[in-house]
Amino acid sequence: MVQHIKFIASMLILIMSLSLHGQEICNNAIDDDGDGLIDLNDEEDCDCPSSIPSGLIPNPSFEDMVCCPTEKEELECAVSWIQASEATSDYLHLCGITVHPNVNKTVPLPIPDGEGYIGFRDGIASYSTSYKEYVGACLNATMEVSKEYRLDFFLGFAPESNQTIDITIYGSTECSNIPFGNGDDLFGCPTNGPGWDQLGQQVVSGQGEWKNIIFDIIADKPYNVIVIGPGCDVNNNSGSSPYFFVDRLALAELADFDIPFADIIGDLCQEGLTIVAEDDDDYGYQWFKDGVALIGETNISLDLAVDVANEGFYEVLITTSDGCFNSEEFELFVPVFETYLEGSICEGETYNIAGNEISATGSYSFPLTSTLGCDSIVFLDLEVLIAGTNFLTPQICEGEVYNYAGQSFTEAGFYSLNTPGPNDCDSLISIDLTITPKYNLNYPISICQGQSIQEGTDILSTTGNYTYNYYTVAGCDSIVTINLIVNDVYEDLTFATICEGESYQLGSQLLTAAGTYGEVLSSIAGCDSSVLLTLEVENITTAFDNKTICLGENYPLGTDTFNTEGSYLVTLQNVAGCDSLISLNLSVVEWNDGILLPDYVTVNLGDPISISPSYIAPDLIQIVWTDSTGTVISNEDILNIDKVINVQNITLTGLDQYGCRDMDEIEIRVNRNIGIYTPNIFSPNGDGNNDYFRPEVNQSLAALKEMMIYDRWGNLVYSVESIADLSIWQGWDGKINGLDAITGVYVYIATYVALDSEEETISGDVTIVR
Repeated sequence: MVQHIKFIASMLILIMSLSLHGQEICNNAIDDDGDGLIDLNDEEDCDCPSSIPSGLIPNPSFEDMVCCPTEKEELECAVSWIQASEATSDYLHLCGITVHPNVNKTVPLPIPDGEGYIGFRDGIASYSTSYKEYVGACLNATMEVSKEYRLDFFLGFAPESNQTIDITIYGSTECSNIPFGNGDDLFGCPTNGPGWDQLGQQVVSGQGEWKNIIFDIIADKPYNVIVIGPGCDVNNNSGSSPYFFVDRLALAELADFDIPFADIIGDLCQEGLTIVAEDDDDYGYQWFKDGVALIGETNISLDLAVDVANEGFYEVLITTSDGCFNSEEFELFVPVFETYLEGSICEGETYNIAGNEISATGSYSFPLTSTLGCDSIVFLDLEVLIAGTNFLTPQICEGEVYNYAGQSFTEAGFYSLNTPGPNDCDSLISIDLTITPKYNLNYPISICQGQSIQEGTDILSTTGNYTYNYYTVAGCDSIVTINLIVNDVYEDLTFATICEGESYQLGSQLLTAAGTYGEVLSSIAGCDSSVLLTLEVENITTAFDNKTICLGENYPLGTDTFNTEGSYLVTLQNVAGCDSLISLNLSVVEWNDGILLPDYVTVNLGDPISISPSYIAPDLIQIVWTDSTGTVISNEDILNIDKVINVQNITLTGLDQYGCRDMDEIEIRVNRNIGIYTPNIFSPNGDGNNDYFRPEVNQSLAALKEMMIYDRWGNLVYSVESIADLSIWQGWDGKINGLDAITGVYVYIATYVALDSEEETISGDVTIVR
């Protein structure tokens, strides 16, 4: 309740117009001046300041809308209002949804201004205490810094339980800051993010009432957007999922406000209402309905009976020593809560209304409570429609489909269907479906060539499939297929071969001798078959085989394997499948000391060598020299190697006429015998004698890796590297950068690579003389 009201007003002089009908008296419910306007409706003659300014908030009572809300959260239906938070508040209106469908909280009546209002949560018990809903709007104009403003609105409390809320006002300079929360419906209050200030907070409690809430604000920033809703802290009643309503918001400079109602007492749906103005001993009161004075209503309060005849807009004119002032307007709207219904059900069904189940035709009335908590009577005229029955006995052929009422049946049986009748009630259809089988018969028949069969009027004597269509006594198709096979009568010429001592069965004859024979037989199809047989008799064969193998080898013959010298008798089968006797005489060649080599030979690194066997057996007709990798290096009796570069083993292998072999091995040992001979003086004077410094090497060295020569001060005066062919390298010519080096002593260091890839390093000094 507002405790103090600051009046900023000047003396109001009621200007009364003169006319032929007299002056307008503004509180007698008479059109005194005859202009058709009575009392306050004659604004030219009766003018007092309005109590609630239009202010900075657009659509302050949520009356302007683009759609009637039919679901929760449809705040976009209200013109100029948007969801300020990711947790979504609810637009409610008497034209559509009046309560949140999932919240057991009803709005207190009457609604302060018009028919639209907003519902919002301060936590959800089953979800999170951080779920807080807010409403917000971009202002019609920017709040000026340092000016004092008043925010005046009504906060509604549901009658179901007493609730408390930290109702809080937030402001931002940027309209783009709504909605806030970045997609998080548990973001909480706006100041949990940047760009928002808390402008004021009040702790308010109530039950089944609207309370007028006033915030006086001094703007310390140019605010362009206002958000209203819960405080940042957890609501202590969050276990009951607190839900509140808000309506008629006015934000303007404090000097623009006048007198709001102090209180509205009572219940629209129960006992009537009392509107209470601000109390002051110096005030005089006159109440008006629709701008016309209510004669005798001059008290601080006005009692209103809830009656359709009392619907309208009520206000009070307050007279003070400073002048007169209009209060805010209160609209009394009495909802109509009588509903007439017509319904019909089918026989056997029930009509459910308000917990009552009705199954008989008649007229009924039910006292209910509306969503606004008011009494409501529902009148129902109910008609019970009679359902029909029918019994069908269809018969179809196998493979066909019986269709009835949009359903298909392919199997015999008893079916019950409920189908819509002419009065939209189900008719009970009983179907006893019979399936008559179709026949598809196949008859396989065999006859001999020259015979025939008869089917109907057809004479059949050729192999093939013959199909005939018939009908059963029930009229269903019956297919008869004759699979006729005509078997040949054979005259067969046959050739056969048997081995000596075997026999051949031809019909009743048992044959053992070569010749031509005849017989009449019966085929597997039972038809005559004449057979003429030519019979051959193969003799048992004998053969001799002399073979020679090397020691350790195997000789396979038939399924046997032999590796020992001797004579063997083996039985095989010849190409005719008869026995063949093989007499095998097997010889085994064994070599030992057919080749002799020295155990080893020694040679200097890089020298050539010639190796001769100590002995080669004359039966060895081929010899092969191989190195340690198995690579053939020679087929000559004597092995010649031009340059020996490493220790290695050489093998000599000999083969005889049977491919049998003998071998021996010799080791070549290498004496490195590195030879590097370095002069200690040279005279690079161009006389062709000793003009270059170059060490001399023997055959053991392959290349010069590098050489470096320094003067006595340690300066590098000559270097060379990677000389692969030592025969073309002259050596140092005694020059430094193209100029003659001075006479004196120079130090050298050189690294050579031997033929065995080993490195040899030498060092010393050499003297230049000129």
